[in-house]
Amino acid sequence: MKPNPNYDQYIPTCILFGAGQLNNLHVQPMPGKRTLIVISNGKFTRLINL
Repeated sequence: MKPNPNYDQYIPTCILFGAGQLNNLHVQPMPGKRTLIVISNGKFTRLINL
């Protein structure tokens, strides 16, 4: 079977980086019906699937 290397990918991404950015989440538009939020401080990572 020959692999097909052709594909399309659309990934809208907004990155808020830095101290205090959690306070700005409420003003961000949701990109669709589902959103994944990743919160990390370098030692601990939390995923929130909305």
